[in-house]
Amino acid sequence: MSRSFGIVETKLFEAEFFLTHILEDTNPIHTKYYLSAFLTASRSITFALQASLNDVPEFNNWYSKHQEILREHEIARFCVKARNKVQKEADYCIFETGEMVDGKHIFTGVFIDDNKIVGDVKEVCFDYFLLLLNIIFDCYQNFGSTIDPEQYYTLENYEKLGLSIEDAEEELGFPRCWTAGIPDEERMRLIREQAPNESASYLFEKYLKKDKYGNSIRI
Repeated sequence: MSRSFGIVETKLFEAEFFLTHILEDTNPIHTKYYLSAFLTASRSITFALQASLNDVPEFNNWYSKHQEILREHEIARFCVKARNKVQKEADYCIFETGEMVDGKHIFTGVFIDDNKIVGDVKEVCFDYFLLLLNIIFDCYQNFGSTIDPEQYYTLENYEKLGLSIEDAEEELGFPRCWTAGIPDEERMRLIREQAPNESASYLFEKYLKKDKYGNSIRI
């Protein structure tokens, strides 16, 4: 299993953390700090994705289609450009507006690119995050049995891979036959519970209203 896929999910949660602060914080200085971190974390999601799955058959063909979408997407192109300007020039590409409420300046602002308005800062960041999250969601649909412990550590998948339960035990650092003496399904369940699992399913359910298998979530 591509256990390094955890780096992708970590970056997703990191980007979502900073996005939440961008959406909720009203302090203009704080918003810029969170924006810098969000743009950096978001940009690293696709880097982590490639590092994790680059040697998986069919991944490059699948990802090339998403790369083309990102290259053509106005918000994606802008956010990559904004990330570079923030890091290299400390230019946040923001035109600040706002209002005073109870003696406090409430931040609002728009992104500016070559003197053209791109969109509201909060909305652009939110849309960019959703765009990236949908890529990872599609990755789950296509490579679930490779990246998701719940789908990877199953008797059916191991039979398909030509591997044994003992191979699963060894892969996770346990002695071979560690679970011997109980039914195979129970053995694999115990092994599956030991696997690192930072599943992005929570984010799929929260933002896309779907679970990692693609099923709609009722609200």
